[in-house]
Amino acid sequence: MTGEDAGVLWIEDEGLGKKIRRQIFPQLNGQIVGGFEHIYCLDAQNLFFGTEKGFLHLNTERLHRTNRALQVNINSVRIPQSADSVVYGGFPGNNTTNIVLPNHYNWVIVSFAATVYGESRRIQYSTRLGGLEKDWSGWSQKTERDFTHLPSGRYQLMVKARDELGQESETAVFSFRILPPWYASRWAMFFYFLVAAGLLTLLVRAQRKRFEREKDELTRTHRQKEEQHLRRAELTEQELVRVQNEKLEAEVQHKNEELALATMHLVQKGEMIATIQEALERMLEKEQQPATLRDELRRLLRMLQFDTRTDQDWEQFAVHFDQVYRDFLQRLRERFPQLSPNDYRLCAYLRMNLNTKEIAHLMNISVRGVEGSRYRLRRKLNISNEAHLVDFLMGI
Repeated sequence: MTGEDAGVLWIEDEGLGKKIRRQIFPQLNGQIVGGFEHIYCLDAQNLFFGTEKGFLHLNTERLHRTNRALQVNINSVRIPQSADSVVYGGFPGNNTTNIVLPNHYNWVIVSFAATVYGESRRIQYSTRLGGLEKDWSGWSQKTERDFTHLPSGRYQLMVKARDELGQESETAVFSFRILPPWYASRWAMFFYFLVAAGLLTLLVRAQRKRFEREKDELTRTHRQKEEQHLRRAELTEQELVRVQNEKLEAEVQHKNEELALATMHLVQKGEMIATIQEALERMLEKEQQPATLRDELRRLLRMLQFDTRTDQDWEQFAVHFDQVYRDFLQRLRERFPQLSPNDYRLCAYLRMNLNTKEIAHLMNISVRGVEGSRYRLRRKLNISNEAHLVDFLMGI
């Protein structure tokens, strides 16, 4: 005995050396009283071990007879969920059978036994399910083990046996596989791949459409801002044009007022001159006037007539007139250079739509003289009798 183990040490002579073989009796573990260990050897074949409940007898001759190789077989594999629960019947020499089970058959019951017949040897078993367990289970006399709620995967059930003398058998192996559920199968994975690829494609397209929408929105916003800027610029330009037009209208109005004042001045001056002429003519008709006075009056009348013909107010009037009527006299000179200065003055007065009497005072001629001047102007402008002279001048 060494420590807590009890057994037999076999020493065999092999010529130059000795072969030592150790055989432990596991059934004595825990049976011998500590501190009072006792082994009684009756003879070479019979040994007695003292235990708490009595004696254990060991026949060494029988020990030699039972020293045979121990084997273990897996007798059956059953699936309780299936109607035909036996999926493996334990055919001899076929312990490595690989069985494929559906995913819902995840409850497996395995039965096994050692090949000991007609002997009262105490056999213990240890198992390990490869793919799920890393260590072997403790030794037990149970010849069946069940595994519940097994996940999908490949498994190897390994079983080994041990007799009361501590001899271990070779490992029996049974391989089986539990398929993954339908949603974890290869076809499902392929379907998931297609769905993921489709979703990714949709996501890319959605992002591209979103990008296009944002791009269009930015473009539209930029275009709107540009249009607003153009409208503001156009409004500013229109406002500038309006201000310029108002300024021009104010200038035209001012020029019209100046032209009206100049015209009124000329009319008043013509009327005054005409009054003076009439007075002077009445004075000349009186015979009681001295000859010297008569000569002086004639000279004064000639001076008034000459002053009227050479009055410089016309030049100032012509300048204002062209500013108001957009260079009417200049265009008239370019188109009809054959007209006389009096013709240009008559055209200007007609363009102002003055009546015959007003024109007569301005030109210091009679009303009949104005009508004659109009007739001669028609011929120079080559206007027919049916055409209206003022309308023709308006079109220049």
